[in-house]
Amino acid sequence: MSDASIQIIEDIVDYARKNGVAARKLAEIAGVTETSLSRLRKNGRYHSDTLFSLAQAAGMKIVVMPAADNEHAENIIDGGFF
Repeated sequence: MSDASIQIIEDIVDYARKNGVAARKLAEIAGVTETSLSRLRKNGRYHSDTLFSLAQAAGMKIVVMPAADNEHAENIIDGGFF
């Protein structure tokens, strides 16, 4: 799987750690085994519901935004469209 997929999981785990939640506890709160979390961190292959559960357990949310090179991205990000 891509490095970007692995980086997303690492960002979630790092955020949780910085807020006092160890990877073991993060996995428990998200409802996945510690072994599964370890595997996800190595191969970056996961289901979207697992990703959302881990993010929520860490106190994060997943947001999809337009790419920065999209002509409307800045307006959307700045709230200029709505």
